[in-house]
Amino acid sequence: MSGDTPFEPRLGRIRDRGQRGAGRFGKAIRKRVARLSRKASNRRIRKSRSVRGAQAASVSRMRGTPYPAFRMRRVVVKVHIARAGRLGGAKAFAEHVGYIERDGAGRDGERGQAYDRDAEDLDTRAFRERSAGDERQFRLIVSAEDADRLEDLKPEIRAFMAGVEEDLGTKLDWIAVDHHDTGQPHTHIVIRGRDATGDHLVIDRNYLMRGLRERASRQLTERLGPRRDLEILSQDARDVTADRMTGLDRAIEKDMQNDRISLGEPASERGHFDHSLRIKRLRHLERLGLATRDGNSWHLKPGWTETLKQLGRKGDIIRSMAARYRSFDVANRLELLDGTRLAGTTLTGRIAGTVILDEMEDRHALILERTDGKVSLIPLAPGQRPVDVPEGAIADIRFTQAKARRSDHTIARIASLSDGTWSEDRHASLDPESSPAYRLAHKRRLEALRRAGIVQRLASGDWKIGEDYLARAAAYEQARGGARDIFLRSRAGPDALVEADALTWLDEVDPERLAETGFGGEVRRARLERMTVLRSRGLLAEQETALSAQAREQLKANELAGLAAAEARASGRTFQALEHGGTFSGRFEKIIDTHQGRMALVGQEGAFTLVRMRTGMGAGLGRDISLTRKSTGIDWMMGRERGPSR
Repeated sequence: MSGDTPFEPRLGRIRDRGQRGAGRFGKAIRKRVARLSRKASNRRIRKSRSVRGAQAASVSRMRGTPYPAFRMRRVVVKVHIARAGRLGGAKAFAEHVGYIERDGAGRDGERGQAYDRDAEDLDTRAFRERSAGDERQFRLIVSAEDADRLEDLKPEIRAFMAGVEEDLGTKLDWIAVDHHDTGQPHTHIVIRGRDATGDHLVIDRNYLMRGLRERASRQLTERLGPRRDLEILSQDARDVTADRMTGLDRAIEKDMQNDRISLGEPASERGHFDHSLRIKRLRHLERLGLATRDGNSWHLKPGWTETLKQLGRKGDIIRSMAARYRSFDVANRLELLDGTRLAGTTLTGRIAGTVILDEMEDRHALILERTDGKVSLIPLAPGQRPVDVPEGAIADIRFTQAKARRSDHTIARIASLSDGTWSEDRHASLDPESSPAYRLAHKRRLEALRRAGIVQRLASGDWKIGEDYLARAAAYEQARGGARDIFLRSRAGPDALVEADALTWLDEVDPERLAETGFGGEVRRARLERMTVLRSRGLLAEQETALSAQAREQLKANELAGLAAAEARASGRTFQALEHGGTFSGRFEKIIDTHQGRMALVGQEGAFTLVRMRTGMGAGLGRDISLTRKSTGIDWMMGRERGPSR
C-alpha cells in the first residue's frame, strides 16, 4: 500500500451519546403521555379514528395503466367536507340535498333526479333523516371532460362509487344527482359521514385530493379509450383562449420564478409544440391584462391565477343564468362584485333573483339591477341566505366592515387567563356551565383559523393564541367577503308606486343617482309620472320636485288610514290609534308590509291597532302582547318577555 496517502486519525471529545438519546426518548415519551392524558369526553370523534383511503392514496399512482399520463381522460373531482358545527349544521346538510335536486338541473330543464347504487328517482327524505346526526357530510362534484359522449352518467357514477368503496374498505351511504344546466354535464354526490358500521367516516386527505380524480380518470379511459392526438390538439386549442384556469396555466405557474417565466428554445418536437401553446396562452393572458412580455420572458401579474378562477366562476354563473334571465344581457352587463373591497358602500336596486355562487358550500348571491344602470352579482356572506327577499323588490345592500365573531372574543378571553393558550379543559374550568358541544364549536373555529395560519396547535393539543388574535380573526372574516345587510325599500316595483296614496320609495330617491338606461331609466320615468300624480292631489307644487315635511306626514297618515279602514271592513272591528300615554293589549295577529315598513296588527274583541314592527317582535306572532306609547316610542311586553322602547 505504498501508493496510499498516509494519515493520522485525530479523535474528538468522547461523549455519552446514550445519555443524549435517552433524553430525546424521555422527551418523546412525555409528549406522548400528554396527548393520551386528555379526557376522552372531550374528543370530537369518540369512536374509531381510523383514516380510510390512506393505502389507496399511496398506491394510486402505481396502479397499472398502459397509457402515458397525457393520454388519460381528464376528470375534475371537487371535494368539500361540510361540518355540522358550521353555518346551520344538520339543517344545512338537508338544504344542500334540496339544492342539488333543484328545478332546471335536469337534461331537459326538469327537476334534478336523485339516485343511489340501486334506486332511480329517489325520494331523499330518508337520506336527510339518516344524515341529521352526522358530524360531517362529504360533497363531491365529478365533471368529466368527455361527459357529453356518455349517453347516461348514472352507470359511470355507480361504477365510480363502487370503486371508491373498494378503496375505502367500506360500503357508503350516498346519493347523486346529474346536472345539465351548465355547458358541462356533471354530477353532484353527497356521502354521509358514517361508514357501514355506523362509525364516523374519516377519509385520507391525499385520497380526497388525488385518489378520487385518478380513479375517475382511469375508469373513463377504460370506458372511452385513451385520448387521441386530434382530441388532445382540440382541447389544447380550447385551453389557449379559455377565460378560466387551465392545465396550461398550471404548467406555466409551476415553471415560474418571482412572477416571471422564461421560455427557452425547445429541444424536441413535443417541446416545440408545448412551447407554441405556452406562447399563445401567454398572449391571451396579455390581452386579459394578466401578463406582459419582456424579450423571451413574461411577467405575470400578482394574483393572476385567482383572477382566472374568478373569470371561470363568472362564466359558469352566466351559463346557468342565461336561460332563466333573458330580460337582460348577463354575458355583457353582469358584474361580479368583490365584497371584501366594498366596506362602507351602499348599493340600491331591484333584486332580479338569486343564484348559487358556490355549489359545494351553498354560498348564495343576489342579482341586483342597480339604479346606476349596472347589473351586479353580490355574494352574500358565508351562511347568509336571501331570506324574505322577493324577486322584484327594491333594496339597499349595505356593506359593513367584518368583525371578529362572538366565539373569537370567548377564545381570546380564556387565552388571556391561560398564558395565551386555549384548550377544551381550560375552557371547561373557566366556564363550568359551558356544554361539550359549545366548547367543540370553539375548537372547530380554531381549526378553521389554523388552516388560515392565524393560530397554532401545539404538540400538547393546546392552541397558541396571539395578542393580535381578534384583529386577525376580523381580517379573516373580511377576506371571506365581509358583512352585508339587506334593507327592503319597497316590495313593489317602481310602476306600482306611481298611484300609491302613501310615502313611497319613489318620493325619496335621489334623481342625480339614476342612470338614463336600465333600471335607473325605469325609475326616472316612474318618478316623473309620480310627480304628476302628486301635483294633481295638491301635495306637490308645480315648480317643486321634492315633497315638503307636511306632505310627507300627510301621505304616511293616508296609508295608515287606508290600512285601518280595510281591516275594519274585513273584521268588523274598530281601529284604535295608540296615542301618547295610551295602552293596548291583545293578540299579535299578523304582520303587514307597508311603504313605511312592516307593521304589527294587534287585535282584541271589537278593536285593533297598528304599530311599527320592532326588533324581536316577530318571534311573538300569535301571542298576547301589551303595548304602551311613551315619549321615547312604543314599549311592548309579550308574556314575560319585555321589549325595548324606541
